[in-house]
Amino acid sequence: MRRLLLVAPLVAAAGCVPTETTTTTTIPATDPPVGGGSSGVEIVASETDGVIRPRRSPADPCGAQSLQNLVGQPETVFFRMTFPDGTRYIGPGDAVTQDNQPRRINFDIDRGGVISRVWCG
Repeated sequence: MRRLLLVAPLVAAAGCVPTETTTTTTIPATDPPVGGGSSGVEIVASETDGVIRPRRSPADPCGAQSLQNLVGQPETVFFRMTFPDGTRYIGPGDAVTQDNQPRRINFDIDRGGVISRVWCG
């Protein structure tokens, strides 16, 4: 009985920790994808509080690899998603600082309004 009393607060506290779920999210495209293709974009990421946090690894510290399905999509897809603070949208001719932050996600947008590159830095 004494052991149960010691463990009970720990079990109750475990329910208070926010959980992070890994999901495959389909973002519907309001504009047709450039070059044809499906009407949505699937990405694999964790989502807490509505913020998309891509899977990371030592070789991919910001998780850009799991966002490569966004390349070729209209920039409107980017604006319908919520990314972690510091994520950069880089349009044609935009001034960009040269500081390297490996965990920061960068989206390059071409003159046609299409996501041309997703990278860490």
